[in-house]
Amino acid sequence: MRRNGFTLVEAVGVIGIIGILLTLSAFLLNKTFAAHRAALTHVQRMRSLEQFVDRWRDDLQTATQVTLGPELRITQVKNQEIVYSVINQSMVRTRRREGQDIGHDQWQLPSRCTATWKMEDQGRVPLLIGQLEFDGDPVEFADVALVARIGIGGSK
Repeated sequence: MRRNGFTLVEAVGVIGIIGILLTLSAFLLNKTFAAHRAALTHVQRMRSLEQFVDRWRDDLQTATQVTLGPELRITQVKNQEIVYSVINQSMVRTRRREGQDIGHDQWQLPSRCTATWKMEDQGRVPLLIGQLEFDGDPVEFADVALVARIGIGGSK
């Protein structure tokens, strides 16, 4: 006698195989979305770091005096001072006029970032060198060296 259709064992086997394939697909999709989120975060931090570097160089080009320490203080014309400091994994740029805060900008940095500043005054125009060191686990970025001449742009 010839039967049409599937036996129960065959149907359960096919359902089991489909279940395994769906489980693997869900796992791979989850990993793909996690990698996508990590890549977006990395790109956002790189853009933030790039914006910080551009602003820092612009500030130094209009500087009349620079004071180094744990914070970088940049004095500009008309009693305006700009202070750069690392606070809670962010680079914070605070603008002050006559001792009053008039605004601030903040850039998210990778984990455990420290900033150090040093001045080289060997030429006609002083050179400020900043070093951003990242000590995350794992380290997402290589250390960044910032180099800019002080006061070469004049007043804008």
